Amino acid sequence: MFCPKCGFPYGPDDRFCGRCGAALPDREAHAEQEAVPAEQPAAAAAAPRPRRRLLFVLAAVLVLAAAAGTLAFFLTRPPQLDPSFVLNSQNSFFFMARSDPAQAELWRGTEQVLTLPQENTAFRSAAMSADKSVLLLADAEGTLYRADSVGCTTLAEQVGYCALSGDGSTAAWVTADGQLWLQRSEEAPTLAAEGVSPSSVLLSYGGHALVWQTASDSDGNFHLCLMLDGGVLQELPAEDMAPALVTDSGTLYYTVLDGSSLSLYAWRDGASVLLTDRLSLLASLLSNRDGTELLYTTEEDDSPVTWFCREGEGPRNIGAFSLQSLCSPAFSSSSYNGTNYLSVRLYNVDTLRKKCLRSDQNIWLLDGDGEASALFPEDTFLSLSAAYTSQDGNSLVVQISGVSEQNTLYRFDDLWGAPASQVLAQGHMLSLLGASSDLSLMLYTLPGDTQLARNYYALRAGGEPVFLTHGTEFAVITADNTILCSADDNTRLLFSDGGDPISVEVPAAEDDNVFLTVTGVGSQTCITVCVDLASSAPSSADVYTVSPDGTLNLLAEDILYLYAY
Repeated sequence: MFCPKCGFPYGPDDRFCGRCGAALPDREAHAEQEAVPAEQPAAAAAAPRPRRRLLFVLAAVLVLAAAAGTLAFFLTRPPQLDPSFVLNSQNSFFFMARSDPAQAELWRGTEQVLTLPQENTAFRSAAMSADKSVLLLADAEGTLYRADSVGCTTLAEQVGYCALSGDGSTAAWVTADGQLWLQRSEEAPTLAAEGVSPSSVLLSYGGHALVWQTASDSDGNFHLCLMLDGGVLQELPAEDMAPALVTDSGTLYYTVLDGSSLSLYAWRDGASVLLTDRLSLLASLLSNRDGTELLYTTEEDDSPVTWFCREGEGPRNIGAFSLQSLCSPAFSSSSYNGTNYLSVRLYNVDTLRKKCLRSDQNIWLLDGDGEASALFPEDTFLSLSAAYTSQDGNSLVVQISGVSEQNTLYRFDDLWGAPASQVLAQGHMLSLLGASSDLSLMLYTLPGDTQLARNYYALRAGGEPVFLTHGTEFAVITADNTILCSADDNTRLLFSDGGDPISVEVPAAEDDNVFLTVTGVGSQTCITVCVDLASSAPSSADVYTVSPDGTLNLLAEDILYLYAY
């Protein structure tokens, strides 16, 4: 159902529009008694560390008691995992480089698993499983390492490129002389092919299908090759094609560029099928983790069109819009860039249905039958700045702005039933920085006293916004549903679980030259303490991890830089 005045969607129990505040049909009789006018958040007081509350923008909407109870259930219930979602590993991989001694260290969570001389850290290639529990890494000398929860082992030497299946079970690599090697689980590596182009190797999610491109011959020709479970080799006809994605059952998707026209094909059982010859050069090819469902955009004569395609079926037009991505930041994705004109985003879900799709001007709900519907009226011009779905896929927060309007932060619940909307915040230049995986905690900013400075706010589901700090600070929402931010020109650290922020004691913070940065590294949140900023030489730093209660734990000292996988 949509508001008759502005067209904004509303639920069956809503009495007022969540966008314009108009009374909804058959509900005018109670409008004057229960309407609450929207107000702008008040400026935060300058006094140090009192409880700061804002006059929160709730929109001119009240909900009946029964609806409020239903909404409270959605806002406070524990997150129910989407069964199609594979959880990321609880420990992230990251490198820390040191100057004394000159070396780089690979860590998995809080455990160091590999030490390399610093000259070997210009890595040639890296690949990671979909749940981020397995990492392949070829260093500057071509030594290939495999790191997982057990430890770190050496797989091969003189490696120029590596690939890993999405489930982490199968590794493939190409040596400097063009040999392609394959290793499944604990089996010994086997030679799969020779004369292979280094960066063209693709593995299916379960490792059953292997694709590569041959090096060009004396006439400049090359071929795409496909092998299933180490069996019979299939060789595609010589053509200027680029591999994009392969499934465990052996369906290979590839593209062909002809002038300014980009075509998408599916190869299966020795035959090619043209899916489209108008694939958008600006859009990505979106896939579920095993490649059995695709979303892509074509450039038609009058407007872009987005298509949904299941393996073995023809593509289906689902709407005249240009698709950007899934609204699923918690669903890990990776990109295969086998060409300069196509990027494939492989999402960590087994189905793309019952997902929120982000386009250039709207949010689309792709239901269980593969039919898409716009969340906001299609004839309304909107600009989407940020969008997050909950881990169970039933709720959405989205920041939008219309023509000559303030930015607005909305929440939608019961997306696949009767979506109920709620205005969470409003204001010119409002910016949503992040949301927890269950949407119980959000972090956003509003303009401060100057153009560059911003006021940071925490918002708990069902609560009021809490002022955190003012300035140009670093801030993140951690995996433990808390917020960490630096304050006072990055010399102080604040911690909040959605309530009033508290100061966290940081060692060496009394130094006049200290500088704190906050970085989310997968499920780890690291605090970097830099000193000697007055010096022009590179500054070393101490790195701390943060416990759910805000306690800092020293991880490493004298680090030049940290890089996360």
